[in-house]
Amino acid sequence: MKSECEIYEMLRPFRLKWKNIGVSDLVCAVMLVEEKPERIHALHKEVYMVIAAERCCTWRAIETSVRRVLEEAWSHNRRHMETLVGYPLDSCPTAAEFIYICANYVPKRGAEDIK
Repeated sequence: MKSECEIYEMLRPFRLKWKNIGVSDLVCAVMLVEEKPERIHALHKEVYMVIAAERCCTWRAIETSVRRVLEEAWSHNRRHMETLVGYPLDSCPTAAEFIYICANYVPKRGAEDIK
């Protein structure tokens, strides 16, 4: 399971503003889905609402903040997003797709890591 630091490191190439609460919401969402992958099928109830309860806001606020961060990431570094996905993208993935992608991303290992 990825640590919070590993997720932030994976997102670093997107040049996101770390003060943006949406980045924190995205990291929390990724951690929840990674912990229990079937949550992706009930994203609003099992991810957005959980984070919203912790932050004392609505699930819509969480969804909006995650979508804004995703759009910012797409505009800053589309190539890195394609690296995470593993194939070229015609358009920005949905928030659910991106959360799932991040939760399941396994970095390619270099030759020195295989030994």
